[in-house]
Amino acid sequence: MVSLAKMAVPGEITIHYGDLPVWRAEICRIALRLGDVPFNDRRYHPYFGEEMQSAAIEAASGNAPWIEVDGRTICQTAAISRYCATRAGMTPTDLFLASRVDESVQCCTDWSESLKSLYQDPDPQKWRDEHAKKWLSFFQKRLQQTDTGLLVGDTLTIADIAVWRLMGMFLESNSTGITAQTGALLSSEFLAEHYPRVKDHYDLIDGHPRICAYMATQYPEGKGMNPIPGFEAFGHLQAGEWWTLSPSQPATQEAAAFWESHGEPQLPTS
Repeated sequence: MVSLAKMAVPGEITIHYGDLPVWRAEICRIALRLGDVPFNDRRYHPYFGEEMQSAAIEAASGNAPWIEVDGRTICQTAAISRYCATRAGMTPTDLFLASRVDESVQCCTDWSESLKSLYQDPDPQKWRDEHAKKWLSFFQKRLQQTDTGLLVGDTLTIADIAVWRLMGMFLESNSTGITAQTGALLSSEFLAEHYPRVKDHYDLIDGHPRICAYMATQYPEGKGMNPIPGFEAFGHLQAGEWWTLSPSQPATQEAAAFWESHGEPQLPTS
């Protein structure tokens, strides 16, 4: 098993973001929950309304998410996710493997930034050809190299959480203003045919018992609320609705068996 570091450092953590299941925030929220590290989950309503804009500018660069630790702030996804992962005991002690985790997080940042091209040219096939295939091929390669089902070694890291939630965004038709126009950018069938390791990885993380329980509790109606002001005008999004999650599916038999072998038995359903 990959050795993970847990940083026994005092300090009250507050995560600042919207009430959205976006990968940049969820890698921090989920890591801290899995590591049983208490934190304050500050979800602004609406997302990037006046209150959030003012707080983001005062905290750091004006971007989100950011975290606050005993009154001090950290911004940028790579930095805040590494901090939260280490506090939670999810950072590999091996420097090479820790860097591989950082690599995946940065790749997710680069890939998600490619969505901006769709606002200029809302052609999903062009986006798939110019951006998606590049990053899907990369993650397929990394998963082939580890051959454990996970991206870095044989233990869950924030690399897995980041890629899972970003892939979820591409598979969900209402995940952004632009996909309300284009529909889902990727399909499970496309992944299974061309990038089977990536599809299996998505199903594996989607079947993690405690991650499933968190998502069902945090988003009981399958929606992240409070859009960027004005974005409800896109497509068929309703006022106040921003993100529609894919319907929750039971864990596959393979995922259930995998997590059982890793000390994560399926939780009872109500």
